[in-house]
Amino acid sequence: MNGKSILLSLVLMMLLSLTIVAEEKSEMIATAKQVTSEANTLFKKGQVQEAINLMENFLVDFEKLPADEKQKYAYVGGWRNLYLAAYYSSISNVDKTISCLHRAVDYGLDEDMNFYFSLRNSKVFDVVRDTPEFQAIYEPLYQKHDYLSILKKCDTYSVDSLDYTFSYQSPDNEDLRTLREYFNLDSVAGDGDELSKIKRLLGFVNNLLPHDGNTDFHENPTSVIEMTQLCISKNHGASCRSLAKLLNECYLSMGIKARYITCLPKKYISDCHVINAVWSTQLNKWLWVDPTWNAMVMECNGNYLSVQEVRYRLRNNLPLRLNDNTQLNKGEQKFDADIDDYLYNYMAKNLYYICSAKDFYAGIEYKKVESSDPIEKRWIYLVPADYDMENDDIGSGDEKSSNSLITTNDSVFWQKP
Repeated sequence: MNGKSILLSLVLMMLLSLTIVAEEKSEMIATAKQVTSEANTLFKKGQVQEAINLMENFLVDFEKLPADEKQKYAYVGGWRNLYLAAYYSSISNVDKTISCLHRAVDYGLDEDMNFYFSLRNSKVFDVVRDTPEFQAIYEPLYQKHDYLSILKKCDTYSVDSLDYTFSYQSPDNEDLRTLREYFNLDSVAGDGDELSKIKRLLGFVNNLLPHDGNTDFHENPTSVIEMTQLCISKNHGASCRSLAKLLNECYLSMGIKARYITCLPKKYISDCHVINAVWSTQLNKWLWVDPTWNAMVMECNGNYLSVQEVRYRLRNNLPLRLNDNTQLNKGEQKFDADIDDYLYNYMAKNLYYICSAKDFYAGIEYKKVESSDPIEKRWIYLVPADYDMENDDIGSGDEKSSNSLITTNDSVFWQKP
């Protein structure tokens, strides 16, 4: 494997880690980034020993930090040891590679799913992959982080006695009319058929606001319009949840019934993901729609799939494909979705169970709605039949409350509007 290919693999590792840990602006972080950049430049030029020396020197200084500071920046030490392990593996130094991987684990990197994916997917570690020492590190990571395997092992859904109905606000609602006019959605959606409108509205929201999973609104917007204005005025992005809520209201305002759904892992690790389920009267089915990635999922023949169908196909080794124009909008940077990373890793993690609101309307989650029924269930969780209510995670924030209902019946959960 040449230096350029290995470097690309390493850069991807680091980019993935930064989607989970927001690196603070500090002298430590600045130094770590500078050293990493310089070491990678040397490595790319074939100066592997020089890259090793530079990273080793940084880690020697890192070890001298006070215990509390070293603990605060443990992920810095963990990821730089992973870089160093890859450098050593590229020159077939097995002992040093294993030693660096152990140090990465000591810094807690084994809790990061991207550490597992890096070891699993990076060919640079093929040199050590079959050694007992590597397998001793790898096997616990596989048990903890191979989310496709975890998804396949969970139970199926089962019929229960729960009965409920989802509601979708009429496009005649004043707030939805205001939204439609504010974003000029009639023009955005165009004059094509319903499917083309679904796609055009998806692309509109994906391009309107960049994604930023760390966005925190201290100003407490009261609508998706205010949320959008805040993002633009402050030059920051929106979380996957905010993007999905915005897109959902765009669909509702155009008379297209839609939900935003929270896709969750068996155990909450690093994050979850929020996408849309959109009802197509043209196709008579729900569609997977993800505004963060401008993504829809299909069979190989181009038939569009629902969240329910995608989850089934992942569990049963059936082929999937993405639309050709996927895009993670990071502002000045745009990234295509890799189907393995997006579906078979990330979404396999986040499809263990699913949460949906019961009623969809303008201002959902932004406006407090008082119900005349004190036991009304606002949130519906769809879980596998073997879900362990005592030991597995179930919801967070507003969703984790007495206002939630837990079901194992996917047929009712995905009822036709």
